[in-house]
Amino acid sequence: PSPPPPPPSAQLWSAHLAGGTHHAFHSRGEGFCIFSDIAVAANVLLLHYPDLIRKILILDLDVHQGNGNAVLFEGRDEVFTFSMQCRENYFSKREVVGDLDIDLPAGC
Repeated sequence: PSPPPPPPSAQLWSAHLAGGTHHAFHSRGEGFCIFSDIAVAANVLLLHYPDLIRKILILDLDVHQGNGNAVLFEGRDEVFTFSMQCRENYFSKREVVGDLDIDLPAGC
């Protein structure tokens, strides 16, 4: 079945406060993340509502960089990834920089 139509609006927004799904990649999970529900939701919206959804912002304020989402949406102009994280708290190799990454010092 098709998803229900969204309400008519000039701008739509959504928030997901649980966090922690940003370390999933195309072929592997990392840091307790087996898949990125944010990436799934963004792709479903772009697929089903291309006339309504033109740009998606993924705002990631976790202590770690949203490395999985940065890789999943690398080169996709319709999705902008912004990650703010602790500079001293990288637990994995930094494979790609997102559209905007801000490293903060520990303790700030």
